[in-house]
Amino acid sequence: MDSVTELEGGRALVVDGSWAGEPVRLINVYVPSDVGERLELFQHLRPQLVTSRTIMMGGDFNCILESGGRCGTRAGEGWMDDAAKLLAEMVGEASLTDVIGSMGPDARNFTWSRPDGSVRSRIDFGFTSKSVRIRQHSMVTVHFSDHRAIRFQGELTGKFLTGPCTWKLNSSLLGREDAQEDLRRTYSEWQGMKDTLQSIGEWWEWVKGRIQDFFKNVGRKAARGRRKEFIRLQQQLQELHELELRGWDVMNPLEAVKKELSEHFHEESWRIIFRSKVENLEKGEKCNFFFKKINSAHTPLVQLRNREGILCDTKEDIRKAVTDFYGDLYSEKRATRGVHQEQLYRGIPTPGYAKKEVKCMLYMDDVTLFCTDGKSVQSLLEACKDFGKASGAKINVDKSQAKLFGRWDLCNEPLPFPIEAGLVKILSIGFGGPGAAAKSWNECLPQVKQKLGFWSLRHLSIEEKALVLRNDALPVLQYVTQAWPLLANVAWAVNNMVFHFVWHSKMDRVKRTVMHKEHRKGGKAVPDIPTILRAFFLCGLQGLLLLPAPSMEKTGVG
Repeated sequence: MDSVTELEGGRALVVDGSWAGEPVRLINVYVPSDVGERLELFQHLRPQLVTSRTIMMGGDFNCILESGGRCGTRAGEGWMDDAAKLLAEMVGEASLTDVIGSMGPDARNFTWSRPDGSVRSRIDFGFTSKSVRIRQHSMVTVHFSDHRAIRFQGELTGKFLTGPCTWKLNSSLLGREDAQEDLRRTYSEWQGMKDTLQSIGEWWEWVKGRIQDFFKNVGRKAARGRRKEFIRLQQQLQELHELELRGWDVMNPLEAVKKELSEHFHEESWRIIFRSKVENLEKGEKCNFFFKKINSAHTPLVQLRNREGILCDTKEDIRKAVTDFYGDLYSEKRATRGVHQEQLYRGIPTPGYAKKEVKCMLYMDDVTLFCTDGKSVQSLLEACKDFGKASGAKINVDKSQAKLFGRWDLCNEPLPFPIEAGLVKILSIGFGGPGAAAKSWNECLPQVKQKLGFWSLRHLSIEEKALVLRNDALPVLQYVTQAWPLLANVAWAVNNMVFHFVWHSKMDRVKRTVMHKEHRKGGKAVPDIPTILRAFFLCGLQGLLLLPAPSMEKTGVG
């Protein structure tokens, strides 16, 4: 965490820090209901959105952002006041994305309502920068408030961010004939990548990044050309001055060179304004007030209470209080202790002599529980009911599912979850029915094909292609091999992809028998992926079947 800024007496909190190496800015707001106070808070919050950091902003904004955001008996239904219009303008300027999206045809996205349901509105929002890819989102009812909480899961892609600022297309580059010819030729090569991606949308997202890189290179070439032209004009100016000192009449050429230099400096000044991301700056206008407004919006945090309630006023104490609070908030917590200590709950026994049981698996926000009998199921349901009574939360039955293996008699106590008849995915691997292995492998092969398709655009030697196969394609296949053995048709498909990846160039012609040999034996060390996957699966199977017996001293068995 880098800094913490409080606005309008705690109505808005701005925290700057970094997450996974990416600079982020977290903004939490609780906007007052008065229109004048709400408008004043948005005016103070607006400069905080002028940043190169990834923005995540959320809270109770007490206003709607679209005409269908409010319905009921309230006067002025669906009307946006000045504060709401200012907020919509701020969101558009900062290129923020609503994590929930538009209201839609139904009322599922309303975040607040009266107890009788007569008035409903959406006044709570979550906004993120476009560099945050939203994976999933939902609205959760909480027992301590009449508002619904917004929960979303995303990841920082950093895909379209370049350096400290956003990238804009310099339209003047489109008038260069050499750039037009190179773009036509390069775009035809990009069209050949459509088959390696799953959809046209994904291909277009990939092409946009390539267009950005293409025009960056064109811009660099143009900048080098301008520098050379500037050096040429400077040298010509010096030569004309020397001729003038010797008595030559060079007044007209000298004025022409000075005029070209003046135009060069004028264009360079507008390039600086273009890179500064100031959109509403007219010619001849100075931006002193713009920067003064940004600097005046930063109010320092001078006091903060720690967890003991002691008021801290020094920089070190305030930083320690904030670090302790967020460190405890986001620290790792043992969430499965109750499941492991429950005696009536029995899981799946593991192979070997350890006599252990697998009761649950947790990954991110996904929880997978294993039960072997009806008592375990009833014990699990009772634990969920007790947790709901203590916390006020309920299990999302619509997003939960159960999978039965073998014979089960649940007529007396039916499950509250829908029973899945097909395959169940655990960490992207299918289980629980015929065809699970084939489906898992069929979903894995397009990923490998896409990776090899990207690398095929580069001019690589056989040794470099072997390195790509070993470090980029093989780990994806090994992940599936941990659960399912390699199928014959999958091995043929892998060999086919490797063959086309290595031998698509006519300059590389080496026998397959030589291709898999090591360098010291005269080969190219291209990995034999099917053989490696079979050995990997057998080694894992051998490790499960031949687990060593536990030590008596460690287990305490006398």
